[in-house]
Parts: sequence; C-alpha cells; structure tokens
Amino acid sequence: MGAAGPLLSAKVDSRNGIGRIALQGELDTWTEPVLREHLDRLEIDGVKAITLDVRGLTFLDSTALQSFIEARSRAAANGHRFLIRGVGPRVRRLFEITGIEFLLDE
Repeated sequence: MGAAGPLLSAKVDSRNGIGRIALQGELDTWTEPVLREHLDRLEIDGVKAITLDVRGLTFLDSTALQSFIEARSRAAANGHRFLIRGVGPRVRRLFEITGIEFLLDE
C-alpha cells in the first residue's frame, strides 16, 4: 500500500428516488466497507433503484463480486432495483465467468 491516499473513493448522489454511486480505485476486502456504508445509507433512504458505476475501478476481487450479489439480494427483498454500469471488457468477462452478468445494466 502506498501513501498516495485512499484506495477507494465514492461519489454518491440521490435524486428522484434513484441512488447513484460512482466508484474510483480498488474494491477489495479492505475497501468494501466503504461501498457497504454508501449502499446502506441509500437503502435506508428508501430509494427505488441504486446504480453502481464501476468504470473508475482499477481492481476488484471476489469480495467485491460478493458485495454486488448481496446488494442485489437486498434490493430484491426491499422492492427496488440494483444495477451496475460502466463495466469494461475485462470486468464483463469476469462477470460472465462467475455467472453474475445479470447484474449489469445493458
């Protein structure tokens, strides 16, 4: 780990019942709590949909994928949508290999 700053940052906004989270950096075991905190806050606010923009991610691991699946499950249980946008070809392939491409907003 370098001293260049946080490994993950998130820009969050909520408008018209839609929560948006744009991630920048690395999403892994150590940084996943940052995402979880923002997801929790939006879910408590009662949004109808959450869109996660991952185009700014430089790395993600299996913890990130599990977090996405859990967010989708909570969304379904709460009656709202959870979609992921901004997926590049390499990450798309990872989603396909792991069988979670249904999370992608296409």
